[in-house]
Amino acid sequence: MQNYQSAIKLVSNQLKQRFDQLLLSETTRPRIQPVVIKRQMPRFQIDLFTRRSLESHFLVKLQLMPTSDMGQVTNVIGHLSLFKDSKILLTTLDNVTYLITPSLIRYIEKR
Repeated sequence: MQNYQSAIKLVSNQLKQRFDQLLLSETTRPRIQPVVIKRQMPRFQIDLFTRRSLESHFLVKLQLMPTSDMGQVTNVIGHLSLFKDSKILLTTLDNVTYLITPSLIRYIEKR
């Protein structure tokens, strides 16, 4: 009986250590960078930079407006391409595609 209880205690301690190591260690947690909210660029400047990025295929960083009152500002890095009806496709380096309108762009910069 003594050996059975000590074996259960040993397994329990090992499970607790592995759980703590897996879920509570700092190295496994993703580092979340706070979003620095940039000032709203004037519309003419956004249009100019968007047009130049489309022509030259620059890698750009966009800060997008929240899509709802509860939403948050989002930073996205990728390449722009033109879509029909003045919509823009933004393809990130991870091959995620966003369909946006120029009115959703808060800030644009070349990377």
